[in-house]
Amino acid sequence: MIPEFEANPQMIPISLPHFPTRMQAVIWRNYGLVPTERIAAVLGATARQIEEVADHMGLKVPQEVDGQWLARGYITIIRANWHLLTYEQLLVLLDWTEEKLEFTLKEDDFLWVKLGNLKPCVTPLRYKPLSAKEKKLTLEWKQRVSEAFDPIQKQLDSTFQEKPFDFLERFKQPDLPRISPRRGPLASEARLDVPWTIQTFQDENKGEGNLNDYARRFADKHAKLWGVEWSVAASSDYDRTPASPDLFNALASSSSYIDKPILRFKVDSGSQLAKESHTITVSAEEIVIQASDEEGILRGLQWVEQTMKKSELPYLEKGQYERTNKFDLRYIYSYSAVYGDPLLETELDPYPDEQLERLSEVGVNGIWMQSVLYQLVPWHAAPELSVNWEQRIEGLRKLVKKASKYGIRVYLYFNEPRSMPLSYFKDKPDWKGQEEEGYAALCTSVPEVQSILSESVSALFREVPGLGGIFAITMSENLTNCYSRAPGGKTNCPRCSKRSPSAVIAEVVNLVADAVAKEAPAARVLCYTWAWTGSLGWDDNEILSAIKQLPSNVTILSVSEDEKETNIGNTPGKVIDYSISVVGPSEKTARIWQMAKDNGLKTAAKVQFNNSWELSAVPYLPVFQLIEEHLQRLNASGVSGLMLSWTLGGYPSLT
Repeated sequence: MIPEFEANPQMIPISLPHFPTRMQAVIWRNYGLVPTERIAAVLGATARQIEEVADHMGLKVPQEVDGQWLARGYITIIRANWHLLTYEQLLVLLDWTEEKLEFTLKEDDFLWVKLGNLKPCVTPLRYKPLSAKEKKLTLEWKQRVSEAFDPIQKQLDSTFQEKPFDFLERFKQPDLPRISPRRGPLASEARLDVPWTIQTFQDENKGEGNLNDYARRFADKHAKLWGVEWSVAASSDYDRTPASPDLFNALASSSSYIDKPILRFKVDSGSQLAKESHTITVSAEEIVIQASDEEGILRGLQWVEQTMKKSELPYLEKGQYERTNKFDLRYIYSYSAVYGDPLLETELDPYPDEQLERLSEVGVNGIWMQSVLYQLVPWHAAPELSVNWEQRIEGLRKLVKKASKYGIRVYLYFNEPRSMPLSYFKDKPDWKGQEEEGYAALCTSVPEVQSILSESVSALFREVPGLGGIFAITMSENLTNCYSRAPGGKTNCPRCSKRSPSAVIAEVVNLVADAVAKEAPAARVLCYTWAWTGSLGWDDNEILSAIKQLPSNVTILSVSEDEKETNIGNTPGKVIDYSISVVGPSEKTARIWQMAKDNGLKTAAKVQFNNSWELSAVPYLPVFQLIEEHLQRLNASGVSGLMLSWTLGGYPSLT
């Protein structure tokens, strides 16, 4: 184990006096999560011996194990056994390598921090037959379990029981129910319960893009909802340039014209419309959806579908509808993703099609996922860290392509460059920066480190065309640059200690932003100001200094409610983040956004709009009035984007 993660011999594990023996605690806590044979291997027993103990404790024999626990619920298993098993036994229980466990503790959303920054020193547990006293205590245990849980189990047996991972299938719904119109059409309405043709077009240079997917998906759902088949036809006569007044007449007389009412797409890249904004013109024989980009066409189709579903009528009022985008970026995390290494383990698909479609329907246009740069591109300074980068990058390409079919772009959480163990710097002493707890930063004031960072970011965006962008955290639980975890803004790096935090941070962001712009000018770079706080050496002057040094293609992302003062039950306090009950933006965040605007930078708000750590055990919190108030304030503030959640809160609510 890396020295930082080694068990602390002075740290005594938590006692578990409610179990007759600690061996039984292992069996109880892993039953139903881990196969019996694996538990037996950990304890040096046979499967029959484990089942005998389980039966005496009141557990069902044989057990039913859901394999999803080891694949997706491994953090629950690690936590349950942290004070019971040695590292060696944990590896057997999980069937992991030491390297995988080290990576998980370090990179799986700061799991080591959540485990208390410590591993208690425990004696290896081994199976042994129960003594007479232990058997008596076990019988008493079984009776208590029966008294507490048997009545509950009887109630559950007579009702539907949702299994722990059933939520993964939540969006794989059966066929949509047919809607019966509650009345006939009015003279002022266009009928969509008759066959229409959706006419897409093909760009000679780019092909059809995603328009054909949008059209066919709309037609399929329309047939299921209203029982009428629509056709989809491509027209090579149609282009992306502004239409002439005679365009539609020309189309009508062309060979591609079909004698049905037509829904046409018009993508005008020269339009003044904002991204995704669109105009829908409805007449009896024609509907035209006009937008400046393909995503605007999708939003128009979704509006048509949702308008009919809401009214329960397959008709649209004739006229023109203009729909304007208020926030051009709205990105969120998957409610079902495994945080660790989902691009390598493709069976753990973090964003299945059904979830992407549902997110798109509720207005999401971006998704994010954790990334470690040296796992996605060859890291020439330590190639052993980049094993399997080809598979990961291919997984990312596939995700980018799949998400685009729903008008969604992929953004990577960027926390770079990652620190290295002190042993890494034996032959690179000049690269070592801030040092702490057996690790040191790759000092970003060193030209060689700057080159590695810049070249790696360029390679990433070159390898994955269409990648939406990144949001970069520069101050974090992770040690990255030399100021990322420096208490009071004081680093022990001999180079960075002579520079200000703002100079170092701005330099890192510039390196990343320039590399992104070089390969993908349309991709977005968001500089996340999380932890730009006084305790780490940041005041308003330091924040302004950093912002002034950032390039124009950077968006400033800030927690909306950051440091907002509260007074709950006559107890004064301040919110850091993850709050729904305290509605932002705070004064501090408003100041940061104003600094950004004064220096020509876009702004975005990090919020929690479904649930928060205030009550994270439910899919969403039905406090719509607070969300509406927050949205109104954010709209008035002028922010251009929303990060809708951290790793919790990604479940689409009923609205």
